[in-house]
Amino acid sequence: MAPSLLRGEVDKSVSTLLDAMNYASKKALAAYNFGIIYDSNSDVHDNELAINCYLIAESGVDMATYRIAGLKQRSGDDAESL
Repeated sequence: MAPSLLRGEVDKSVSTLLDAMNYASKKALAAYNFGIIYDSNSDVHDNELAINCYLIAESGVDMATYRIAGLKQRSGDDAESL
């Protein structure tokens, strides 16, 4: 796949998630997906941003709490991960 095509798809996905953040019914899931991006993508990896996104997502996505715990454990904060 051409890098420009892949980049266009990423830009479109990010734009869609940003739009979804404006709707209360979609905000938690959009924030969860942003959390996964910041948690899993080595190009934009940022633990603090991932945790902040997961905290927003906790209101509607049960897995967000699990992802926060995993992130805290991977960063060596075992007590907080519990």
